[in-house]
Amino acid sequence: LFMKEGRVLRLNERGKILLKYTSQILDSMEAMQKDISLFNEKKKSQLLIELRAASQLVLPVVKEFQRRHPGIKITIVQNPSAGDKEREADIIITADYKMPPGSGTLLFEEELMLVVPKGHRLEGKDSVVTEDLSEEGFILLSKGKVLRDIIEYYCKKMNFTPRVILESDDLEMVKTLIRSGFGISIIPSESWQNVSGERVIEIPIADCPCKRYVFILQKEKTVASDAAKLFSEEVQNALRYLQNA
Repeated sequence: LFMKEGRVLRLNERGKILLKYTSQILDSMEAMQKDISLFNEKKKSQLLIELRAASQLVLPVVKEFQRRHPGIKITIVQNPSAGDKEREADIIITADYKMPPGSGTLLFEEELMLVVPKGHRLEGKDSVVTEDLSEEGFILLSKGKVLRDIIEYYCKKMNFTPRVILESDDLEMVKTLIRSGFGISIIPSESWQNVSGERVIEIPIADCPCKRYVFILQKEKTVASDAAKLFSEEVQNALRYLQNA
């Protein structure tokens, strides 16, 4: 790499080649460090929320969070696309028929109620059993949806198979069909408050306690961003009133 000229050491041709590529590597490493720093700073101001349950209650919290923290870019997905799946959600809000895992934080629990149109033959009952429902037509979310999975779990537990006449993957469509009297359904008592009203009656199901637990999950494999921690705290505070409902 070097050659001696008198008392002076100089790079030979091999040394000059090595110096050329070493300089390029050092420059690339410096640029890489800058890009990583920029990426980390940008990531701190982004929040990807996967909203699988309780959207009616959570979206107002998101709106207020965005108002108070305008520098944080929020993305909400309900049915993640291939592009969304490439990036792990910072926050997942979902539900199940059992308490959340150790990595989850319970937001609230709510009872599942039968809903029937006003004037229905079951109107006025204090509660119903599945025998009352064998001939009824049900409107449900499509298979694979969180609420549909929970409803099917309880139906199986009660040895009951609902006669599904309409189903949709559109939450608002299901709500509209219920309000319009196309059939009956089973809904969460708190999260679907806007379904109830003058045209719809809620009736408890007596066969077994039907509840769902709504909880929040954060990334397990990496350290949660400041934005994720902040939102998690705010949504817990905002929905705390439901824990004692």
